[in-house]
Amino acid sequence: MKKTSRKNSYIMKTSLLFSLGLILLLSFSCEKKPVSVNTDPKPIAVTEKSMKVISAGNRFGFEIFQEILKDEDPDKNLMISPLSIEMALSMTYNGAGGDTKKAFEDVLHTDELSSADINQSMYDLREALTTVDPRITMEIANSIWYRNTFHVEDAFLDINRNYYDAEVKGLDFSNPASINIINGWVDDKTHHKIPEIIDDIDPMTIMFLINAVYFNGTWKYRFDKENTRPMEFYVTPDKTIQADMMYQKGD
Repeated sequence: MKKTSRKNSYIMKTSLLFSLGLILLLSFSCEKKPVSVNTDPKPIAVTEKSMKVISAGNRFGFEIFQEILKDEDPDKNLMISPLSIEMALSMTYNGAGGDTKKAFEDVLHTDELSSADINQSMYDLREALTTVDPRITMEIANSIWYRNTFHVEDAFLDINRNYYDAEVKGLDFSNPASINIINGWVDDKTHHKIPEIIDDIDPMTIMFLINAVYFNGTWKYRFDKENTRPMEFYVTPDKTIQADMMYQKGD
């Protein structure tokens, strides 16, 4: 990607969105029974290069969680989607060069992998996760929204369309309707779990890269609501609170 004018100073912002829509069925059974399905989950084939990308992603996930945790209230729960962050950064990586590209590789631990390896592995992972189990709904959506006065290289957009199935659109960011368009995409891809991700667009923003993950599944063994009981929950190693706990006894 390149600037259209040296007089313009652009700051790229990456907007990372995680949506976990977990819907549990309210009709519980008194007995522990497996969910009846006709098709079992299919195994995921992993290549040597894909395994390197997955291992790097796991390492990145623990590191980013620790970094985010530093700025959070230690008494509150925290949940993030490292996959969403990694996928959005991988899309951004396709537009980087020089020292910036090296910085991405250091953060994502992908310095021993080529761009082609990373993109193909991300494609394979997205396809596998969204089709592995017919009993659940797993959707991964990506999009790129850029200021329509900013020139974006076709190669960057094509790679992200082909490997990340990214929806790409140039918008007039000065028009408030752009906010509604982006939020409408978010609302649709998260099945209305997250109705909006932005409420304004900074004049210096030139691009949003958004990833949305939606999950809807039932328990393999369903919990009997009547067995829910108050129990001690450790919010820290030394502090407990009373919380309603689902309970199930194994055979």
